[in-house]
Amino acid sequence: MGHLANRCPNKKAQGPNQQPPRQNYMQGRVNHVTAESAQDAPNVVFGMFSVHSNPATMLFDSGASHCFISTQFIHRYNLPIIWMKNKMIVNSPGGDMVARQVCPNVNINIRG
Repeated sequence: MGHLANRCPNKKAQGPNQQPPRQNYMQGRVNHVTAESAQDAPNVVFGMFSVHSNPATMLFDSGASHCFISTQFIHRYNLPIIWMKNKMIVNSPGGDMVARQVCPNVNINIRG
């Protein structure tokens, strides 16, 4: 009750392409995943900052549950990653995504 069948938390996994039950995952949330969707949002800060001494376009979303970094940025600047013990389902406006890695000790320089 109160949700769609394809998002039922009590649904049993069936077949090789379905995800395992959600209770095996951590939960996360983002409200904006693109600069375009965030530009007019009242609780978002968007700009260029330094991440591990590398220039990065950052979107600070006060409604997000965690901080997220793109895979492309990680690979481009060879940032260290750690595989998560439990995957995280991240709810976003475009649909659910699965996070599998953590980028530890990321330094963000805001003041210059």
